Amino acid sequence: MLKIYNSLSGKIGSVVTLLIISFLFLVPQQSKADGKVEVTGSIQVKTDSSITVSNMEFLVTSSTEITSHMNNNLSFDSLKVGGFVKVEGESGNGGTLVALKIRLMTSPINLELHGKITAVTTNSITVEGNEVFVDSNTVIFTQFHAALSFADLKVGDSVFVKANQPNSGQLTAVAIIVMTASSNQEIELEGKIQVITGNSIKVRDVEFFVDSATIILSHDRGILLFSDLKVGDDVEVRGFLQEDSTYLALYIRVEDEELEDKELEVEGTITAIDSASITVNMIVFKVDSSTVIHAHEGVILNFSDLKIGDMVEVKAILLSDSTYKAVKIKLENEDPENEFEIAGLIEVVNSDNILVGGYQIYVNSQTKIYNQLKQSLLFADLTVGTFVVVKASLQSNLYYASLIKVRNNNSAELHVTGAIEVLNGTSITVKGIVFLTDQNTEFLDNNRNTIAYADLKVGQIVTIKAVIQNGNQYYALRVKVKNFWRPTVIVEGTIELLTSNSITVMGKTFAVDSSTLVVGHGTGVITFANLTVGLMVEVKGSLNTNGVLTAKLIKVHPENEFEVFGKIDSLSGTQFVVAGLTIITDASTVYYD
Repeated sequence: MLKIYNSLSGKIGSVVTLLIISFLFLVPQQSKADGKVEVTGSIQVKTDSSITVSNMEFLVTSSTEITSHMNNNLSFDSLKVGGFVKVEGESGNGGTLVALKIRLMTSPINLELHGKITAVTTNSITVEGNEVFVDSNTVIFTQFHAALSFADLKVGDSVFVKANQPNSGQLTAVAIIVMTASSNQEIELEGKIQVITGNSIKVRDVEFFVDSATIILSHDRGILLFSDLKVGDDVEVRGFLQEDSTYLALYIRVEDEELEDKELEVEGTITAIDSASITVNMIVFKVDSSTVIHAHEGVILNFSDLKIGDMVEVKAILLSDSTYKAVKIKLENEDPENEFEIAGLIEVVNSDNILVGGYQIYVNSQTKIYNQLKQSLLFADLTVGTFVVVKASLQSNLYYASLIKVRNNNSAELHVTGAIEVLNGTSITVKGIVFLTDQNTEFLDNNRNTIAYADLKVGQIVTIKAVIQNGNQYYALRVKVKNFWRPTVIVEGTIELLTSNSITVMGKTFAVDSSTLVVGHGTGVITFANLTVGLMVEVKGSLNTNGVLTAKLIKVHPENEFEVFGKIDSLSGTQFVVAGLTIITDASTVYYD
């Protein structure tokens, strides 16, 4: 299938972007007008069912995939206002943007920003609402690799920025590429390196020359040298057509496709442990000295620290003997009993503590205090009547604040996590606080699926969002069950077997029902009937108590694709030439303006 963006209008010279995909299937009529959106930036607004990034509101559904920068699955509650995210979405009914994937860009990370410079200071630029700083290591050049200085940058320039962001630090540019008006003959493709010379590589019969400004990245975005490349490497290359009709590579990224095809990621409870393996979701994972085991907060653990009943996330690879070896095991166990979050007005300020919502919250040298602009404050800046959001933990029977955020808000709101102590018809008691519920209270499980009050049980761990009314009465707006937990399995590989109601990938068979969402690469929602054996897909499913895997999301990933940007050089019947490449169209080609 071929996609063409920007109307051809039947004229030579029209600017087009092409995405060539190596597999064919019919696209449902309802998806042909759907538009894909991808933005990167800080969360400006968060509601119970949406986030706003770059002034665009995205609806978050039970099918939205939320991950960390390490591709670990996260909950919707992990997203906070001010968090830096990458959102992939599409237009739904009525033009509403629906988030397909949200990636929380925690640090250290590599970021890519595309857009116009909207502000320039003495040492930074702003792109897509994100301020990016430059230093002596930042390289600046045009897409044709002509060197520039920071002084050459100006508001309105179209740029492509690669930046890093250390933990809790500012965005710092590694490279800034200025896309000048003559940028009209570019190409992007994926494939194996066929030939390497002293200053070029050949991929899919296209030769790309490299120079000192070519950015070369590893699979995990580490910096590589040209000498690190070798024949047979799977790479993604982006380059442009020079005046002498040769291609110069802007960047080269090495893809470890063999490893990706053999990767498995699961979440679940450890049901068995022996001397060199654990069993999760009925899958046995081998463990050796190279397996990294760490706690939820990042502390390195030993294999002996794991025990049956622990909730874990496992990343593994498929070995040649068809067994799985755990590469990383993340212990997801938390101690919600000791976690506490409350929002409300400061009622009393003492020498080392404040009173909020009837709770006495102490501060120490570890407490961080910020205003809504993320500027640091002192404890002395806090005053009675100030609205604050406090995160605290229980230590020696006292609550100590880890974070205090000053907010402009006139409504007192409370967030409490703990075990249900009492259920009394329409109320819930947690940590001694009685929360009233009514028909407006939202009840959710850990996957944000709707449940009912009747599904609650004494002893379950819940997070309650409530408002304080009439001075001391708490009304629950939302109750989310933390241990109403459904194990998930994510696999990526080629489809090995299809039946009318199941799909098999990497030896795992997933049941398919009416709730399964199937998404084509760049085509929006498609039907299960569009899938064929041999297609590369990613399947995300859940494991029920009977041990049956049910697919919640199936995403098609083409093995062969490339993008071309440029003007149409010539038109002839059903084919045309862009950037020196002849593109053939057929009945499955979709055109976009």
